[in-house]
Amino acid sequence: YGSRTVIHWEDIGTRNAFQVLQRYQRAGVTTFNDDIQGTSAAVVAAVLGALRQPGVRPLDEQRVLFFGAGQANIGAADLLVRALVKGGLSEAEARRRIFLVDSKGLVTDDREDLNANKRRFAQIRPDGLSSGDGLQAAVAAVAPTALVGAASGPGAFDRKVVEELCRHSERPIVLALSNPLSKAECSAADAY
Repeated sequence: YGSRTVIHWEDIGTRNAFQVLQRYQRAGVTTFNDDIQGTSAAVVAAVLGALRQPGVRPLDEQRVLFFGAGQANIGAADLLVRALVKGGLSEAEARRRIFLVDSKGLVTDDREDLNANKRRFAQIRPDGLSSGDGLQAAVAAVAPTALVGAASGPGAFDRKVVEELCRHSERPIVLALSNPLSKAECSAADAY
């Protein structure tokens, strides 16, 4: 179609999406994966917008737990690392502030089942946290200041999870991104 055409696509499985995107980018094709790049732009914009609110910690003090480790959250985690680096942190320090939870629990460096995209965000397993422990245990263990959901886990951000999150931040950031609403981790009313 020519070099002036933008190829927009989404809904390619996580296993292939990053490879396909990078292959076309390396070939010079103007391409955009909405799941990876669109969601990441929305998440980072929401986090940066939240920083303007009283009581929300500055970006360099944020610790973000992503519930779900698919292409949307990994793309958002990548872009957030870039924002943290731009804000003055080293890449290693920025990555230490990002946590992923997948269907098997917190993504930790002692797990052998991780693909390359998850492995980049694997953390040292916190003391007292077992493999497969749920979201509330992960929030308690890593003390995040922000919680981002893109796992289509309806009700995952329940009262106990949000209360645990509030123990670690006066004014945490809660982003429940899954849609439709019936798949959202929580509603705004639930979070309040």
